Amino acid sequence: MPTSGRRKKYLPGQTNKKSLRNMNSSPNQINQLLILLDSWVPLSQAFRQELSNSMQLQLVSARQQLNTSGRHLLHAWYSVDCWVTEQRLTEAGKSEVSAIYGPNTIFTDINSFLKGETSHKQLIVIHGSTLLKIDRQQFNLLRAYPETPLLLEHYLLLKQASDQWRLDLLALPDYQKFNRFASSYPVGQLPGILCASFLRMTPSRYSAAKKLYNRSK
Repeated sequence: MPTSGRRKKYLPGQTNKKSLRNMNSSPNQINQLLILLDSWVPLSQAFRQELSNSMQLQLVSARQQLNTSGRHLLHAWYSVDCWVTEQRLTEAGKSEVSAIYGPNTIFTDINSFLKGETSHKQLIVIHGSTLLKIDRQQFNLLRAYPETPLLLEHYLLLKQASDQWRLDLLALPDYQKFNRFASSYPVGQLPGILCASFLRMTPSRYSAAKKLYNRSK
């Protein structure tokens, strides 16, 4: 992942000075989120206004950690233009990329966010600069609206389908695995080492599958 100059490191969940000066999200950014949610469940004007007031702008940088593993996760995010990895430790104690989230996607550790369970996942920005986030307290205020349980149900179904898609993907031979992955993710824009981890491939196997894929195009 190319970088230029020295980047300031931020603590997990910390925003930079620009976001502290402008914590309110812009109408355009909120509209992107509202369009997504409205495609799931029709939204009332009251819900739209409440959600708009609840969302906060978070400006981020590459490699920034959004949370700390081993603690409660207090936020859920909507990606405006970011790519973010979800990483967790395997039984062997090795970090593995378990999910990759792109723009126009909502992500969190749902059990930690909703139930207050300890999160053993770590969310790390690959690249991009803009997220919207909502904290647990603000989200709980939205439970008064009938849209909220329907939206939550839809999100959980999408997450379940995404997890199953990855399980099916992991069962494929390397070349088929890469082809299917490349049909859903911009492999040219994502670090190979993270993609390889997501696919449970060594970097050398990932590179070989990518070369075969590029030759066939």
